[in-house]
Amino acid sequence: MDRAAERKGYEDTIKLLEDQVNGLLQEETQMKEFRDQKEKLMDQIAQLKLDVENEKKARLNDGTEKDRDKLQATEKLRREMLKQIKMTKASLLALNDDQQ
Repeated sequence: MDRAAERKGYEDTIKLLEDQVNGLLQEETQMKEFRDQKEKLMDQIAQLKLDVENEKKARLNDGTEKDRDKLQATEKLRREMLKQIKMTKASLLALNDDQQ
């Protein structure tokens, strides 16, 4: 009987150890899945950071280009206004000469 109880104790210990091994194997599988998912998410984050940086650069370039266009348009308008002023001045001087 003593041997049967000893054998039963060993079987119980073996069963507990097998359960622990199975639990650890499941944990390992979950950890692998977690690491894979984490790696994918980190890659996505890195790609999103690149996208944001590219978008910032594009917006900055777009803003700079718009500022340049606005400055060119303002300069063109200024030149046209100066031309009109000179023409008006010449017309007024011509009229003044005609009146004298």
